[in-house]
Amino acid sequence: MLRRLRIAPVIDGIRGQPPLDLEAAADVVERLSWLAADLGARLSDAEINPLVLRERGKGAVAVDVRATIAGVG
Repeated sequence: MLRRLRIAPVIDGIRGQPPLDLEAAADVVERLSWLAADLGARLSDAEINPLVLRERGKGAVAVDVRATIAGVG
């Protein structure tokens, strides 16, 4: 799924840059989906922006994460 994004060529490394950690990105998507499944309708929305991918094998960093839980706050 991530390979179909327009940004996908960057993941493989362009202009002399090393390939990025696609597996870490997939792991983040998977874990966010688990959170959404666990919270169900209580989760109004969730956003990770930006998600910075490090060099392949070195992970990713979620710089800013926001989620809205219904009925809280």
